[in-house]
Amino acid sequence: MTYANSIHWENAAVSKDNFLNEAILDDVQALYRAYSTFNKFKKATNLNLNSEQVHNYGTLLAGHTIVTTNVEDYLKREAQGAKIPKPSHIFLIIGESYAEWPLLPEFKDLNIANEVKGILDKDNAVLVKPFLPAGSGTAIAVNSIVTGLPNLSLYPNYKPESYKGTYATAIGSQMKQLGYKTRFWYGGFGSWQRIKEFTLAQGFDEFFSCSDFNYESGNAWGSEDKYFFAAITSLFADNQPSFNVILTSSNHPPFTVDLAKEGFDESIVTSGLNDTSNKELINKLGHFWYADKQIGNFVKRMQQKYPDSLFVITGDHADRLNIIPNPTIFERYAIPFILYGPGINKNMFANNVAGSHITIAPTLLELIAPKDFVYYTVGESLTRGNSFGFNDTFWITNENIGEFDSSKTEMLSVTHRITAPKPDLTQQKQLVDAMQGLSWWRIMKGNQI
Repeated sequence: MTYANSIHWENAAVSKDNFLNEAILDDVQALYRAYSTFNKFKKATNLNLNSEQVHNYGTLLAGHTIVTTNVEDYLKREAQGAKIPKPSHIFLIIGESYAEWPLLPEFKDLNIANEVKGILDKDNAVLVKPFLPAGSGTAIAVNSIVTGLPNLSLYPNYKPESYKGTYATAIGSQMKQLGYKTRFWYGGFGSWQRIKEFTLAQGFDEFFSCSDFNYESGNAWGSEDKYFFAAITSLFADNQPSFNVILTSSNHPPFTVDLAKEGFDESIVTSGLNDTSNKELINKLGHFWYADKQIGNFVKRMQQKYPDSLFVITGDHADRLNIIPNPTIFERYAIPFILYGPGINKNMFANNVAGSHITIAPTLLELIAPKDFVYYTVGESLTRGNSFGFNDTFWITNENIGEFDSSKTEMLSVTHRITAPKPDLTQQKQLVDAMQGLSWWRIMKGNQI
């Protein structure tokens, strides 16, 4: 048995029968599953908040006192008015391990992100560089983007409460209120991390995975991106406006794509490498090239077919592939946030904006929602000048990036490595504590305070 074809309990959906998939587990795997799941929850359940603290946090986020017994009342916002024409379709592409560093000028000779860079060259595309993922894993990214809540290692996809009702901050249900049919597309299997059940419970009308189409090549993680994007194109129905979240999977170990068959030649990347003998590294770079190519091809096809669509490109996380011994914090952990479509322009955001995965939903809602449309969010929209992004470990502004629990701070630059003093984060840390505190209460104890 090999990594590419063996069965792990989190990805055991080799059949379409849920009971049979569970029965694949042997006794030892089943015990370890219970143990590992328990430890996931245990890490994050020791945050002891009382109702007074929750109200104080809520008042801080809302900016004024609210008489309420509901957490979500503190997260209520009113849209300022649409900034772009309302798209017929929105495609939010979450690229597996799509880090930002390949887009930086100093790595241009690797040629592994040319398709997305080609999109960025267009006048109606913009890149927000200071942007962080919700955490270090794909499941964390999905949880945060789907629910709109920051990562607290609570794994809401495994919490029973997540299946009894939709979080008010959930992106799918809020897009439905704007008239969009909501779909979640995943190149892997629907049973992975309960992603199918979870997304459907949190406001998505439909879910599609590799089990719903035929694909010529793949591995234990599902279909290769080429066939995945082709399936989306063929299965896509345009009879009504739609909001689509697309999660890819090919740029992931064990890296089994036949790159030569897909047109990859080692010379594509070797001009950017000092050591051209590391075949394993070249193979990994080739898979990034392949993932980027398929994203670019898909955007071109759908843009030609639906020219008034909005495309959003980001990554689930970074830090899977680094080609220099000592990358900066930014190079190691940052992901891109890209908008492309009618109404988008290079100067639509203030110069000091920064964000993270919980910034995505409010930004999209503020871009397209009519004035006074009521929505719910923990994060702040980039259109409102949000200038601070964070996850459970790191923070980022337009000037600096650093770790919460250490003095390690770096001045943010796309070309130089400069050490800078850590700025005063007192106010930002208070807001982060409030966001995390309200989110913890909502997940662990429900909406009632």
